[in-house]
Amino acid sequence: MQKIFLLLCILAVYPNNLKSWFLTASALPHNFCPHSRLAYRQGQLAPDKNSGEPPCQIPNFSSCLGINGVSQKMPRQNPQIALEYLMEGNRRFTADLSTHPNRAVERRQETAGLQEPFAVILGCADSRVSPEIIFDQGIGDLFVVRVAGNVMGPITLDSIEYAALYLHSTLIMVLGHENCGAVSAVLQGNTKDIENVANLIQPAIEESKHQKGDRLENAIRDNVKNVVKDLSKTPVLSKLIAEKKIKIVGGYYNFHSGEVELL
Repeated sequence: MQKIFLLLCILAVYPNNLKSWFLTASALPHNFCPHSRLAYRQGQLAPDKNSGEPPCQIPNFSSCLGINGVSQKMPRQNPQIALEYLMEGNRRFTADLSTHPNRAVERRQETAGLQEPFAVILGCADSRVSPEIIFDQGIGDLFVVRVAGNVMGPITLDSIEYAALYLHSTLIMVLGHENCGAVSAVLQGNTKDIENVANLIQPAIEESKHQKGDRLENAIRDNVKNVVKDLSKTPVLSKLIAEKKIKIVGGYYNFHSGEVELL
């Protein structure tokens, strides 16, 4: 009955994307919850005694699915659960099955006085790499810091540490992307007017000199890895890592597939 109810809801609120929603709904167990499924995979939740399926922790079933931007809450989980939740959103995006959660009026009201983003994204300022879109998240889900070349400077670090300390985000992702213009400019020596950014990218350029494969792609990936290392060494974040309160990872976004590859 719940599948039938879900399908009727989809017909009412999402008629233009019925095929995608139907395929999604047909694959869901009766008490499916995306948050609980991730926790279930990690052994954080025991299966339902009657059905043997992951129990849904969120009372409002349709809200949990985030249909048509309806609010869905990301429970406070360990950093690995947060990472899987983020990557699950990217898989929806690449499959053209985005749910566009947390974008309705209810979410705006919920977050008017408080934000609790589960992840921080340090990404490039490139207009083609919008974290909320490629990870299929909504208002208040991600604390996004964007700068050309996804580099880490003093102001960037202050913003990231603020989210980690006071907003209690449990995941930080440094997100690079295919054909990054900032890295390409430094590689070609065209650093006029971007000297501050270029200085931070230069170590990756040097590291890529003798690597096999495409040098630009290697430099982009090395730049991400360098920023991850630098963040992990800061006093504030290294302490949180040691306490297992936060995880820092690198990602590489492919323009053609839409996939984010973990580095």
